[in-house]
Amino acid sequence: MLRNSRESEHTLLDSGPNRLSIRSAKSRERISAACEARSSRTSPPLLVISSQNSPDNCLARLDYLAVGFFKRASREERFWQWFQSRSDRLFDLELDQPRVFDELSAALHKVEEGLTFEFGPAQDGKREFIVSADGIRDRFPAVRRLVEAAPSMPRWVVIPFRPPRDIEMTIELQGHQLGPDDVWFLAESDSGRVGLTLFVRGLADDNRQELCGAGFLLLDNALGEFVVETQVGFIDWQVLPRDPPAGGLKPFREIREVFDTKEVH
Repeated sequence: MLRNSRESEHTLLDSGPNRLSIRSAKSRERISAACEARSSRTSPPLLVISSQNSPDNCLARLDYLAVGFFKRASREERFWQWFQSRSDRLFDLELDQPRVFDELSAALHKVEEGLTFEFGPAQDGKREFIVSADGIRDRFPAVRRLVEAAPSMPRWVVIPFRPPRDIEMTIELQGHQLGPDDVWFLAESDSGRVGLTLFVRGLADDNRQELCGAGFLLLDNALGEFVVETQVGFIDWQVLPRDPPAGGLKPFREIREVFDTKEVH
């Protein structure tokens, strides 16, 4: 799984079967305001289709012509035109991953500042493209609008919000590791939501930021972004006691039983 997330402008994830390692990459400078200005031309550019154009690329250019003749494209439509015109390069993103991430992040921010993304692995000629609000609920409408505007693309599966993943995943963040064995929880009602107290093994003042960050990623991974932001209330962090069951704590692997993880919209 390849993710762009709140941990930094660009966060690259190296994933193994049950391991996910995160490292930050320095973001490039914002595109200048001059580059944001759209051409005022009244007619669309000439379209040249050759045998080297992929189906996605040709469709994107035809869509651009149609939009140019009949209406001004919305931000969502312009994004998907951009995406389709680069479909081959995005699909094979590992060949130039940092630059692809930079360009895609810039294109998404033209739709809504703060939107992020994930790519699933290429399997059977298809790849998942996940649009994320980066855990900010105010951005949820922008995610829905963008995904609903997505055209049909044979090689792409477009998904709104980060979905639940394998709960057995171990997160490595800035030299600290956290897995399901390291977290226990208590759940209680919180104004129509579920408040959580998460008990983390080894939590201390000097590693709180890293372990809590990894804990949030574990929670996102277990429940999915939409459930975390719409069903979870308060989140409190405590040090894991020596005998968690004696204190009535529940293992992290049981956390899905408390929530409706089938709700995604």
